[in-house]
Amino acid sequence: MAQGKPIYRGMMISQNRQGALLLMISLIAGTLGGLLGLRETGVSGGAMRAVHGVLLEFYVITPAFLGGLGRLLLPSALGRPEARFHPIDWVAVALLMLGLGCALASLGGFAPGMAYSLIAWSLSMALLSTNTVIFILENRRTGFADMSCLAWTELATSAGLIAITPVIAMMALKILPASNASLSLFVGVFALPLQAIAMSATIGMMSSAFFSDDHAPSIPLIVLISFIGLAVPVIWLKFFTIGVLQAGHVALAWLSVPSIAVIAIFIRQLWRPVRQDIAAIIWSIGAMLLLVADGVLQWRSPTGMAEHAITLFAAICALFGSFYAWQRAQSMIVVSPLFGILHFSTFFSGVFLSMAPWPAAQSIGHLMMSLCLAFVGVLLLRLVLCTRDGQATSPHIEMSHRV
Repeated sequence: MAQGKPIYRGMMISQNRQGALLLMISLIAGTLGGLLGLRETGVSGGAMRAVHGVLLEFYVITPAFLGGLGRLLLPSALGRPEARFHPIDWVAVALLMLGLGCALASLGGFAPGMAYSLIAWSLSMALLSTNTVIFILENRRTGFADMSCLAWTELATSAGLIAITPVIAMMALKILPASNASLSLFVGVFALPLQAIAMSATIGMMSSAFFSDDHAPSIPLIVLISFIGLAVPVIWLKFFTIGVLQAGHVALAWLSVPSIAVIAIFIRQLWRPVRQDIAAIIWSIGAMLLLVADGVLQWRSPTGMAEHAITLFAAICALFGSFYAWQRAQSMIVVSPLFGILHFSTFFSGVFLSMAPWPAAQSIGHLMMSLCLAFVGVLLLRLVLCTRDGQATSPHIEMSHRV
């Protein structure tokens, strides 16, 4: 046993670095997508807008939630910190990096780059999702009802992605010679299931910031998580294949009502013990507020796309909340809590000002969103330095190694 500990420690450190790498890919995609969004004007505006949409829709939330936080937090959330994922995850990482490169290559005139990017993303997410489902089924200690909220959302989100990724890949194959305008329409077609996936991931990331690993969710919350993360994509897929789908009104019934119900359950459960990390809590509260705004907008304008953008903003808030909670759980200070509070204030103000109806407010909002990219750049640099120095390891591993 003593001889096996260094091998075990090495595999777990590799898994943690893999999770940190996926978080870095997500941060890089988000930064590039944000920069392209600020520059999508002029002759090349159409291409930039298409790449901007693909990067933010596909390469930020799901890789960070399933790949990054899933590999870093899920073993502890299941009560099995010593468990490890199948190494096929590295194939998923390579496909994700390939897809990101293809999307960026389309800006340089590589016409099928966007379609290849979507195919690579679909294969990567299918591998990560399948590996996540297998990992949860093999490593849960008791029944499903005793799993943490993070584990439930990982399971539901993975199952939903397994259902829709083959369709995304096949549709991308059909539009290989298509223009960027067609690709933008393609992204809009999948807006509803992607919004459901993002909302499910948001709930999971909020729970990782708020609650401890042994906090089991209530039965109504489990039902809502399963409905949003799995049932909505599957039902959408059924209607999509027969060509009957009123996306706006479906989103009204399927997403706005469950999201408000989830917020109500979260507020009720906040009376229980939560993680004592001020930056994580503030970011997660911001995600809750944006989800409420998302539900209200869907009631007022069920056929608009603004609610989908707000869902992505909510997911980004939850992502950063989980990141700050993760660094505290690792006993590793990537950045200080004050940095996280300033980052949140800039981001949250920028979101609302950029969506205001006044041009002056929108200009200020765009400026603040640009400043947010600088915050993300600092986070990315600090994460790279900490990972290179071997600090991104689990406290459970250190304890096992000493024993």
